[in-house]
Amino acid sequence: MINTQHNFAESLMYQLHESVFLIEKRLGKKLASFSPLTFSQFVILMGIICQEEAGDQSSLARFLHITEATVSRHISKLSNDGFIVKKSISKNVSTGNVAASKKSRKVILTDKGQVTFLQAQKVLKSELADIFLPLSNIDQQRIVTSMTVLTTSLLHNDK
Repeated sequence: MINTQHNFAESLMYQLHESVFLIEKRLGKKLASFSPLTFSQFVILMGIICQEEAGDQSSLARFLHITEATVSRHISKLSNDGFIVKKSISKNVSTGNVAASKKSRKVILTDKGQVTFLQAQKVLKSELADIFLPLSNIDQQRIVTSMTVLTTSLLHNDK
């Protein structure tokens, strides 16, 4: 009889899950002691900064690989707390021979949001350095390279 629990615990799938879970948990605890942001809110702000061009909730959800409902919930809280503002913008859209204007809501960081994000980023960067301290620089670079290859492959195959 195969010991499924033991095999699963040693599997790459479980190791990835456990590592990501524990890293996010530790980052969340560290962030909570220095910032009003949760780790999930930090990720949303990071996504807004990275998606500065698009800036709407749909593109943010696609970029972060989470649901629009999750983004909407976080956006609402971040907006209420003064970290972001939602701006209505009009985009000119042409469909065939017809030109139309489409309204969307762009999300941008307030000054408070920018300062809080930068402070949180500094705390998390320091904590990540501590988390990865047991690994050599070469091993850290191998992880980054491997994860980049894996993510690129997954995104390519997801289309």
